[in-house]
Parts: sequence; structure tokens; C-alpha cells
Amino acid sequence: MRGMEKLFTLFDVTKEDSHYWCELIATVLGVPLLLPKNGDFGAALGAARLAFCATTGANPVEIMTPPVFAKEITPNIQHKNGYDEEYKRFRKLYPVLKELN
Repeated sequence: MRGMEKLFTLFDVTKEDSHYWCELIATVLGVPLLLPKNGDFGAALGAARLAFCATTGANPVEIMTPPVFAKEITPNIQHKNGYDEEYKRFRKLYPVLKELN
């Protein structure tokens, strides 16, 4: 993925299958995924932080801090070519499959 060095995810990392999906996404996008340590992240927290800055005049640089990350999941290079080939196959088949509806 151009321009992206790392991404962070909002997956529930306590679930057993989360690692699989995170690795699949990291592999397809070609960038590592960072998994936050705690649940104190996401859109609601961002909105609350923005409101806090707007109402108090607090410095956004001090308030808008990144979460602590528990784990980094890197792309699985062994699977990258297989995913890419299957995606190409899907793209070729999609117009035909779409017509079946």
C-alpha cells in the first residue's frame, strides 16, 4: 500500500481468530498492523478528545496521543503471491458472476 508504513486495527484481539484476519489483512495490504493494547481508542475517543480541545482550548498535540500497542502483525510473505493470484482470478470472474444475479 503506497504511503502507508503501518496501520492500526480496531479488531478485538482477545478473540482466537483475530490473529488470522489481521495477518490476512496485513498480507493483502502489504503493511504491518498494530494492535492496540487497551480499548481506549477509536472514533468515540477521538470525538471526545476533539470536544475536549474545542471546549477547553487544550493543545491537540498533547491530547491526541496514539494508543499503546500490544502487538504488531507483519505480512506473511509466503501467502502474498497466492492472495494476489486469487484476487486476479476473482477480478476476471466477477463480471460473469455479477450477470448471474
